[in-house]
Amino acid sequence: MLLNLYRSNSPIAVFSLPLLIAALALPQLFTNLEHFNYLFSWQIELWSSINQYPFLNYALTVTTVAISAHQLNNVFNQNTFYSKNSFTPGFIYVLCLLTFDALVFTPMLLAHLFIILSLRHLFKLRRQDEAKAIIFWSGFFTGMAFLLAPMQATLILLPWIGLTIFRPFVWREWVMVILGAAIPLIYYASYMYISEGYLAVEAPEQSEFNTKGNTQLYSLINYIFFGLILIGSFYNYLAIARSEINRFKKQSQVLAHMTWLSGLSFLAGWYFYDIFYLGFLIPIAIIVGTQLLHSRNNTVVNGIVIIWLIISLANVVLGS
Repeated sequence: MLLNLYRSNSPIAVFSLPLLIAALALPQLFTNLEHFNYLFSWQIELWSSINQYPFLNYALTVTTVAISAHQLNNVFNQNTFYSKNSFTPGFIYVLCLLTFDALVFTPMLLAHLFIILSLRHLFKLRRQDEAKAIIFWSGFFTGMAFLLAPMQATLILLPWIGLTIFRPFVWREWVMVILGAAIPLIYYASYMYISEGYLAVEAPEQSEFNTKGNTQLYSLINYIFFGLILIGSFYNYLAIARSEINRFKKQSQVLAHMTWLSGLSFLAGWYFYDIFYLGFLIPIAIIVGTQLLHSRNNTVVNGIVIIWLIISLANVVLGS
């Protein structure tokens, strides 16, 4: 079954996940990619150039998603979410992107990679170990994500929340978050001032993702099914967390805060600029993947995942 393939980190899973991503992203080769919304002028210019070549957009999509899924699996496997190494979270992340028809190369997709890298450093925090370098890099990658997806600025609070959860207050470490996040912003502002003389920000009028099919029945079924999976996953995850070690519970707190902070980014991007920022898919992939791996009824779980894949793929194909 499909999910069983990614339960382990077998060589087959290593090579099949990028191939699966390549197959699921194929509709982008036949989709009009001209009308996208970005906040910065350099993003408009760069992605307009990329979108002129569908295969280039496709190749960058597959590469970026594959790297992000791989890094998400590393975050999962290097911590205490499951007793064995698994590729399930990366697979679920890909399914989540497919659900929102977001398997297309955008600044948000690159921002996801930096958010995952920030989370990876955040989970390295230990109560008794000095964390200045760790938290600096967490802040730095959050700053990089902000440059690509500005409404994700709410996630700058996450390193401080992580410090609160994992370690006693050390003011130098809290300052390192600001320093790390500020460096990419300072370099960006300096470059824009030297090259353009101003920080060009656009106010887009259309959504970043194609929403013309969202009112149709198959789109409604797609999101309802996804919502039901989330409700069941969060409920089961809470039951799992109650029986796990203290570090698992702390990591779960970080994921919970990351979810609502990303949710605020989603609402802000949608309300102010009609752009969908889907950073909440990263903690959701870990949460859903964890509870699927802990499930004892493999037949039912595999059935749900296959139905989820079919519904999401149908929504992408029929909505194109």
